[in-house]
Amino acid sequence: AVVSTQSGHYGRGGGETKSWKKGRLRPSLENLGNTCFLNCVTQALSSVDSFYDWIQEILLAQHRESEVQHVQHVQDVQHVESVPPRSEVEISEELRKSAPMISALYEVLTTLQLSTDGSQSTSLGKVHRAMTEHGWDTLFTQEDAYEAFQVLITSIEREAHMLLESDTNRQLTAPVQGKFLISLECTECHTESSKKIEPFDNITLHLSRKQNISLMNLSFNSLCDMLHTYFSPETLSDVECEACSEKLAITTACDFKKQVKIAKAPKCLCIQINRTEYEN
Repeated sequence: AVVSTQSGHYGRGGGETKSWKKGRLRPSLENLGNTCFLNCVTQALSSVDSFYDWIQEILLAQHRESEVQHVQHVQDVQHVESVPPRSEVEISEELRKSAPMISALYEVLTTLQLSTDGSQSTSLGKVHRAMTEHGWDTLFTQEDAYEAFQVLITSIEREAHMLLESDTNRQLTAPVQGKFLISLECTECHTESSKKIEPFDNITLHLSRKQNISLMNLSFNSLCDMLHTYFSPETLSDVECEACSEKLAITTACDFKKQVKIAKAPKCLCIQINRTEYEN
C-alpha cells in the first residue's frame, strides 16, 4: 500500500479493501472549517487495509485483556486462553474516554469502509476533539496534511501503549513504520566504517523540475525519478577514515559513500512530496 502527501493524500491498498468494489463511491467527509487537509488524510487511510486492521487489533487486544482480567478476578484462575476475536468491536463509554482518538477514528474508518452509499457524508468532529485532548490545538490553522498524518499516528500510538501497558509481549508497530539500513564506506580503501538501523514512518521526496526546460512547458520528475534520487549514494567529504589512517600512520580524511536502503519495508509506505524549492 502507498500513501502520498502533497497538499493531500491518496491511498491504494494491496488489492481491494474489505468493502471496496469497482464503481462504489466512498461517503464524503464534511469540511468543518479548515479541515480539508485532515479529510484528505483520513480518506486515504480508509483505503489502506493494514491501517484499519492495526486500529482494530488494538481494540480487540484491549477487549481480550479486559475480559481476561475480569475472569481472573471473578474465578481466581491462574491462566486464561485468549478470548476469540470478535467480528465487530464495541466501543464503550469508558473506552471513548481512555482512548478518544482510537475510538473516534475507528468509527469513522468503519463508516468509510462499510458504507455502500456514496451520497452520504460523515464528519471528523470526534477526531478533532480527540486531537484537542492530545494538545494539538494549533493544528487546525495550518492546513498541513503531513502534520495531520503525524498527529494521528502519534496519538494512536500513545493511546495504544496506555491501553495495553500490561501486555509487554504485544507488538504495537504501526503499519507505516519501517527500518532503514544506513552504511558509510570509504571511497579509497572501501572499508565500511559503520552500519546502523534507523526507524522511519515516511520518505520525504522533492518534486524538482527537470533541467533544460522552458518556463512555458514545465516538466517534473516522476515518482520513480524521485525515489531513485533519494536512494542514490551520497558523497560525504573530508571524513576521517580509521582504516586509511592506520595504514598510512597519519590522520587521513577521505570521501565516504553514504548509502540508504530499506532493511524492513512497512506494510504501508508513506511518501511526502515537497513541492517547494529554495534557490540561492
